[in-house]
Amino acid sequence: MLTRMLPALLAVAASSAGCLDDDGDFLGHSCTLIGYYDGLTVQVDSLPEGNYQLIVAADGTTTTMSFELSQNGRSCEAINPDSYSCRVSLRVGDRTLLIVNDLWLTNGQVVVLYDDGRGDGGPAEIKVRLDHEGALLAAQTYHPVYQASEPNGPGCGTRMSAEESLVVP
Repeated sequence: MLTRMLPALLAVAASSAGCLDDDGDFLGHSCTLIGYYDGLTVQVDSLPEGNYQLIVAADGTTTTMSFELSQNGRSCEAINPDSYSCRVSLRVGDRTLLIVNDLWLTNGQVVVLYDDGRGDGGPAEIKVRLDHEGALLAAQTYHPVYQASEPNGPGCGTRMSAEESLVVP
């Protein structure tokens, strides 16, 4: 059992000790372990209490997430009830589109990305619509320009991301 776990243990030890290049050579500095999403992050400011529908369209696929915001927190309908974030994964051709709803009363975000390790960010066009109590609250179409960054340090993995805002009146 230890021999099967040894490669994974070595990888964890190497990543916590420092960065390795493609050949497995030490780069000479440590990497942080900052978690991040690739893709488009849409920032949303404060929202009123009530029932919502978040509709996201990307690459010919549209999905709707129903959720409720209150002073007690957030609840999502049958998306991923065991998760801190409301999220849904969809097959789009040979890719997996991940939509994360991290909206709260005070602020939040919607993240749209391809969760398949290709590192190209996300879809070229993304439409986000937010309905509150059955009426349109805000809607926007985005054409993200994904930028490369290395949030964990040089040589420690590349993030392809874009940030936008959804203005809520």
